[in-house]
Amino acid sequence: MNGDLGVWIVSGFALWIAIGFSGLFLIWWGLHNLGVYFTEMETTSWELRAALGWKLENPASPVLSVAGDYSHRRLYWRLALWGPPPQLEHTARAIEALRKYRRVVLISVVLQGLFVAGLGVVFSAAFYLVCLATIAFSLVVMRPKRWTEEPPK
Repeated sequence: MNGDLGVWIVSGFALWIAIGFSGLFLIWWGLHNLGVYFTEMETTSWELRAALGWKLENPASPVLSVAGDYSHRRLYWRLALWGPPPQLEHTARAIEALRKYRRVVLISVVLQGLFVAGLGVVFSAAFYLVCLATIAFSLVVMRPKRWTEEPPK
């Protein structure tokens, strides 16, 4: 029994480390692709980009920090959910970088959903329903609006 417990502890710790490094890799990959996208978009006029929500030249921060500007996160979600703004000219490299970023967001959302589903199986269905209701409510409240077809003023 003691040997089995040790194997479970070591396996759980190794899994925890693997999940942590995978999460850091996904964050880095997403921020890298956002940085490539924003770098490619620097040829577009600043006034048009600022009207669409760009607050800085390249708002993708290379530093992993908990505190981030809310408007940048909203811009990131708009890009992830609705794709590139139709008012802006995009290069093929910018479109590819945004496609990769959207793929990273989809992967991370699916992994978070699987984690919540796993916790629901382990603990109880009530826990699972509370988590789903919280996620659904936050998505409804925080959902950014779509890009408009006409250029902003």
